[in-house]
Amino acid sequence: MVERKSIGKTPREHFMRTAEDEFAKFMRKELEFQRADRKERALRLGLPVATTDRMSIGDRGRKTIERN
Repeated sequence: MVERKSIGKTPREHFMRTAEDEFAKFMRKELEFQRADRKERALRLGLPVATTDRMSIGDRGRKTIERN
């Protein structure tokens, strides 16, 4: 029998993988929407727009700690 690499071996594994993929896609879109909304509100209120994302700064810090 040919081993399937792109889908789960059982219906549950396939469902879980599909659900995780859909959730990841949703989260990417949601985060992009939040960034755009924050930027739009900041421009409307005349506030400076940050050039870096707060989440990416925190992620960089965590990666540095994990390497040590």
